[in-house]
Amino acid sequence: MQKAKIKIINKNGIHSRSANIIAELANKNSSCDIKITTKDGRKASTKFTIEIIILGIIYKEKVKITAEGKKEKLAIVNLLKFTFLKELEK
Repeated sequence: MQKAKIKIINKNGIHSRSANIIAELANKNSSCDIKITTKDGRKASTKFTIEIIILGIIYKEKVKITAEGKKEKLAIVNLLKFTFLKELEK
């Protein structure tokens, strides 16, 4: 299992457009299960846009991303690189 913790720096948080991008990237790697967990323990599969939106992740919120399955390290690196690049730079 691979894990990463990030702080959301997008002033809009994770909204529908960014949630859709996350879901598209997660679905490209169907052999790996990637989840986002909020600080209060709510979880969502990154394969479903609506699940991500329901979390209501806001600006400056810290979240944990976990990946489990085949090529989990590559899956989490790609997801972080393409969707959370600005968060990783901080």
